Amino acid sequence: MVSVSEMEQMSDFSKYWIEGYLKGNEPEPPTDSNEDVDFESAEYKTWIEEVKLFNETGYWSSFDRNCEKCGKALLKSEPEDICEECRK
Repeated sequence: MVSVSEMEQMSDFSKYWIEGYLKGNEPEPPTDSNEDVDFESAEYKTWIEEVKLFNETGYWSSFDRNCEKCGKALLKSEPEDICEECRK
């Protein structure tokens, strides 16, 4: 698997095609029981972080995961099994 962030060179056409593809495949934001988005909720703020990283990596996990070293919850778009802090 190759991450978008790992691609060092590409044509402008490829760059914009990939950006459009990822934007079109962003998961829906979390909703409450009324199917409304609570823009102030912690879940929504986490989703914003996840989508930002998704557009960099192109990766999205369909299940919740935790860092194998520290146990911290990983973003769904984190391609590694170890959080960024533990990789430092």
